[in-house]
Amino acid sequence: MTKLTYEWSFLEKIFCWARYLYWSDIHFKKLCMWLEKEKLGKENPLGSHFFYLISQFYASLYVVVEGWKDLKLKDSLIDNLLDNELVKLLKRYRNSVYHYQPKMLEDRYMAFLKKSETTAEWTSHLHTEFCYFYMKLLYSFEGSPEQLMEFIKFAKENVGWLPKGEASGAIFNGMEKTNKVKRMLYQYRDTSSTAAKDLCKTIVDLNKIARQTRKRDLQWKLEFIQKNLTPQK
Repeated sequence: MTKLTYEWSFLEKIFCWARYLYWSDIHFKKLCMWLEKEKLGKENPLGSHFFYLISQFYASLYVVVEGWKDLKLKDSLIDNLLDNELVKLLKRYRNSVYHYQPKMLEDRYMAFLKKSETTAEWTSHLHTEFCYFYMKLLYSFEGSPEQLMEFIKFAKENVGWLPKGEASGAIFNGMEKTNKVKRMLYQYRDTSSTAAKDLCKTIVDLNKIARQTRKRDLQWKLEFIQKNLTPQK
């Protein structure tokens, strides 16, 4: 796992990488929202708009992969997700999206889309793990809860975004709420009343659920890797 350092030369590179992750997340969220509408029968899943959405997400995701490799970032699960032929196919897909192609069914599109039973889940797993990695890196900050929150705020101001909503990020959202509750209780010097104890217990229970969710999410991704991805030699 890549360790957090506080020199600006390191932080700037991480924030630049996270900015590409942010842009990719916008496309990912748009795709997910559209697919949710499609389930309700409001859209045509095979239309050109679907192709636009999925192509923008796939192309933007490869830029995140590219930055990951250039910065030599390390995470065992992400490295396992990247250790297969799909990365090369994703790169070719990105190139065909952002360079003019004279064919409607360009070979580089089709090579990736033909494996959609694997690539759709793979890209989703990869994106959410990138988000989890970024949050985990930020929350590895060494300092008081107040200093941590200031650092998180600093990161958000530089990138313009923090991952929210994914099962992988739930534990960090819970940590943020826990720190806010602690600060509020200490501010009002109320740590022993029944209401304060009940609030703390609720936060602890929510964090436990978040950790359990992460554990299931991790197991799901590990099983996917084992069943669907062949490591490169």
